[in-house]
Amino acid sequence: MKLHLPALPGLASVRQVRDRARGWLRGSGRSSAGDEAGSSRMPGRLLGLFLSMSVALSFVALALLLVAPASSGCGSRQSGSERVAAAPKSVPPAPAAPSAAGPPPTTTAPPAAAAAPPPTAPPAPPPSTLIGDYECRFTRGERELDPVPCAIRAGTDGALHLEQPGGAVRLSGTVTEDEAGFRLSGEVVCAAGPCPGPGSRDVLFYSQGPSAYSAVLLLRGGRFLNIDLVRAD
Repeated sequence: MKLHLPALPGLASVRQVRDRARGWLRGSGRSSAGDEAGSSRMPGRLLGLFLSMSVALSFVALALLLVAPASSGCGSRQSGSERVAAAPKSVPPAPAAPSAAGPPPTTTAPPAAAAAPPPTAPPAPPPSTLIGDYECRFTRGERELDPVPCAIRAGTDGALHLEQPGGAVRLSGTVTEDEAGFRLSGEVVCAAGPCPGPGSRDVLFYSQGPSAYSAVLLLRGGRFLNIDLVRAD
C-alpha cells in the first residue's frame, strides 16, 4: 500500500541528507590539513547536518505514524472478512423423517352391521268359516227334490271348492267369500228334467243366517231353481 504525502516546504528529504553527508566526508578526506576558511565553516556544516537529520527523522516518524493506523485498519477489515468467510452458514435442520420401525397406523374397523333377522312368513289366514259339511236342497218350480250331502273344502291350491258327489242337480266350482255370502264360479248340471243353461256361471249365494245360504237360477221354460245350502255339522 503506497501513501502519498504532500511535500513539506523548507525540509530536506532523507536522500538529500545522505548526499550532503557523503559530500562532506569526501571533502574532508581530500584536504586532511584543510585551510583556515574551511575550518571556520566546519561548525556551521555540522549544525546544518544535525538539523537536517533531525528533520529527516521527524519526517520518518510522522510517516510511520500515518502509515501504521491505515495498515492496521486494513488488517482488521481483512481479518474480519476472513472471519465472516470462515464462519459456517447456519442451515435449518431438516424435518425428521418418520421412523420406519414405528407402529403401523391404526385403522378403526366400522362396527359390523347387525344381522338382519330372517324373513318370517306371513301368518296363515284363519280358516274360512265357509268350510264345512252342508246339505244341498233343490226346489224346481213347485217340486222339492230330495236333499243330498255336499261340502265346502280347502284345496291344495288354497282355494275353496264346493263338492257334491251325486243328486238330480249337481253343483261344482270354486267358492269365494262375499259380503252378501259367497260366490260359486262353476257349473250346474242336471241328471234329468229342466236345468239352467250349460256352461260355467257365477252364482251368488245370499246368507240366510249363521248356517244357511240360498240362490235362485232361471230354468228353461220360465221356471226357477231354488238352491239352499244348510250346514249339517
